[in-house]
Amino acid sequence: MTLHQSSNDRRMRYIDRPWLLLDAEMSSTNLDPAMMEAVLQMQNQELAVRRVLKCEARPALPKGENYLSLVSRITLEVVLGNGRKSYKNLILKEVPPEEKNKEFVDNLGVFKIETEMYLRILKQMEELMDEYHETEEMLWGRLIFYQPYTYLLFEDLKATGFLMSPRQSCLDLEHGHLVLHSLGRFHGMSKILEERGIVNGKDFKPYAIITDKDLIKMFVHCGLRNLSEAMHQFWGSAWHRVADKLLMPLETLQNKMLEIGKLDESRFNVVNHGDCWSNNMLFKYNWNHRPIAVRFLDFQVSHYNSPCWDVTYFMFASIEPKIRREHYESLLRTYTNSLLLTLQKYHYSGSLPTHEEIAAEMERISFFRLTLVGVFHAVMTAEGTDALDMEKLLLSDGSIGFGKDLYSDMYKQRMGPELLKLEEQGHI
Repeated sequence: MTLHQSSNDRRMRYIDRPWLLLDAEMSSTNLDPAMMEAVLQMQNQELAVRRVLKCEARPALPKGENYLSLVSRITLEVVLGNGRKSYKNLILKEVPPEEKNKEFVDNLGVFKIETEMYLRILKQMEELMDEYHETEEMLWGRLIFYQPYTYLLFEDLKATGFLMSPRQSCLDLEHGHLVLHSLGRFHGMSKILEERGIVNGKDFKPYAIITDKDLIKMFVHCGLRNLSEAMHQFWGSAWHRVADKLLMPLETLQNKMLEIGKLDESRFNVVNHGDCWSNNMLFKYNWNHRPIAVRFLDFQVSHYNSPCWDVTYFMFASIEPKIRREHYESLLRTYTNSLLLTLQKYHYSGSLPTHEEIAAEMERISFFRLTLVGVFHAVMTAEGTDALDMEKLLLSDGSIGFGKDLYSDMYKQRMGPELLKLEEQGHI
């Protein structure tokens, strides 16, 4: 009997009769590979799903929480390989059923973008982390299955202890530092993949909200008009000057957005998440309810450009404005420190951006803050479920669809100082 045959015999013996493992001799210096293989196979067999007894689906998010897909939570009652009943939870994302919404989503190609992000970019990031024995957690969930390009099936991160922060409550300082540290990791890993030839910026569509004139008109121009009307009606005469300045000509607005949105290959560019706000991330907390981990969701508008698009989006859409204004420098430094550490950890050979260069880039695209402050933040933090009716917005080319109560006293308190600052900077 050959050595190879003997190893196979031992492997089959352990698989067929796993109780023999209890009698196997285990040496810390000379473990039997066949035995260890059998142990792992036995574990996988015991935990594998053998049969699905029941399947139930219910909405995972209320109306107004997601605009580019229909999201359902799937609960499965299953039988495992060891004979025990258990439950599995999955998340199903589908193309929205409304005809106009479906056409909009198809034109943007968001399901194809997200599918390719998971199959190629995020998969390669996971392998990169494994290659370098990364001890920090992954920053995304796992894609279980997909149908090109109509639906995606994910693990349900809530089943593993991750929670979504209420969108109406802006994130505090601890959440802000955690997300920006994680963004630095994500951007840094994307740069390593680019250096290895896995990421090519030319494979990505331009960031639609800053390069598509129709979207700029429908979302930004009409949204700012909605804000201007609310300020005239509810905020008092002291705000009329700012309200009037918000009604800038459409062409002016489009040209400014297109100018700062141009991809300059001489700059430090990365793969951006693209929709980096609190509803697109889940947090895990320790016993004292302090955030210790984050998972990013919805890579539907990922794009290749300056990392400051993601940083600006998150900081001005989701962090409590007063906290952001008071801690802007420390928050930004958390991001740049994480970015640089990640690049160094994975042996990036290109030129490293400095904190000063990142800060200057944040200022270069600072006109984008008007979109976030004046439109996105109001929609994202509005009470109720009628902040934005996508179907009406698309059918009316932006003339209707925004909620009438977006610019409440809470919004005025949070973002009034920011609007005055944007006016002072010449962005309004």
